[in-house]
Amino acid sequence: MQEKFFTLLQLNKSIRYVLESLQREIWITAEIAQVQIREHAYLELVQKDNDKVVAKARAVIWSEVLRQLQQQHKDTLNAILAAGGAIRCRVVVNFHEVYGLSLHIYAVDAYYALGEMERQRLQVVKRLQESGLLYRQQSLALPKVIQKIAVVSSQVAAGLEDFCNQLENNPWGYRFCITIFPASVQGEDAIPELVGQINRVNNKFDVLVIIRGGGARLDLEAFNAESVAIAIANCPIPVLTGIGHHRDQTIADQVAHLSLKTPTAVAEFILQRNLHFESQLTELVNHILLSSKGKVNEQEVLLNHLKYLLSQLLHQKISQQRMHHQRLQLEILAKAKELIQTCWHKLEMHEQFFALSHPDRLLARGYYLIKHQGKYLKAEELESRMQVEITSLKSVFRAVIEEKIHFP
Repeated sequence: MQEKFFTLLQLNKSIRYVLESLQREIWITAEIAQVQIREHAYLELVQKDNDKVVAKARAVIWSEVLRQLQQQHKDTLNAILAAGGAIRCRVVVNFHEVYGLSLHIYAVDAYYALGEMERQRLQVVKRLQESGLLYRQQSLALPKVIQKIAVVSSQVAAGLEDFCNQLENNPWGYRFCITIFPASVQGEDAIPELVGQINRVNNKFDVLVIIRGGGARLDLEAFNAESVAIAIANCPIPVLTGIGHHRDQTIADQVAHLSLKTPTAVAEFILQRNLHFESQLTELVNHILLSSKGKVNEQEVLLNHLKYLLSQLLHQKISQQRMHHQRLQLEILAKAKELIQTCWHKLEMHEQFFALSHPDRLLARGYYLIKHQGKYLKAEELESRMQVEITSLKSVFRAVIEEKIHFP
């Protein structure tokens, strides 16, 4: 008896029919391995276990849904849909006879991506602190006069133009030698370009300035990259940052010798530092002139003696101020380390509390979560004919309450 056979098309149509009969929207979490955004967005999603890919699927966001998501997440969608990032999205499983299995994405959870980025950021800060890189820049001395400046920035950034204009058009006539090391500040090329340009800067410059010129929080993720932070920490000269954000501090800001809010603020700091040095010189000259006025006709021996005393006094004052400054530095560093340790301890306690309070722990013990119209209910709040959504550890299903049970 000849065994019955099917064509490939018949088999694929059967698979499609089975999947369509079970079709419903579900939330999944995954890592984005690849992404292409044109009229539609095409993604390759993976799940890893110890850097080994244990699951993979193609996904697509059709143009109409993509436009809706761009309206909902105006400043964050491009950062969420980035290769290497984590995503939580609502999908429908689809199977086509020719193109095979794919996931159609209809919604994304922006808060999930932000939370995952913050977790990774804290891990990077911890590793930098443990390796001694977090405060390495603080050991470098900032020059009294800053003239030769290396700048790492995008050449089209408005912040770069503001920075250069502020320095070149200063009212005191100071002149600066500015060398631009161009690099992308967001997108896939930002991290390697930033690292490469920072590593090119040597001690022929007085300072390295890294500027951006503002942007949404997720647009600044390149400045939270561990490789960028390591490059800044290992820079042989002091690094000043003016990334242009007023609320969030990046890891690059934490590692740098000095962090200022905007590129213009960095330029103003440099000008004020040079002005302060000039004022000190002017004050010193005036002091000498005033001290020597009326004594021009005194004996040469007395004048030489006064010069010697003045020189000794200046050296003594400088030595005292240096010792005082060093003592203040040590006290500030000690206080800062103590505060950071306290904050870390509190953070670990909060993390333990939230981990113990997480609903997943209840679900893992066999409990269920019951939701009605977006609100979680207690058992005594259930009513007859109420349509509810019931969540267990591994699944979500809908049900109708047949009859209310009265509890004693």
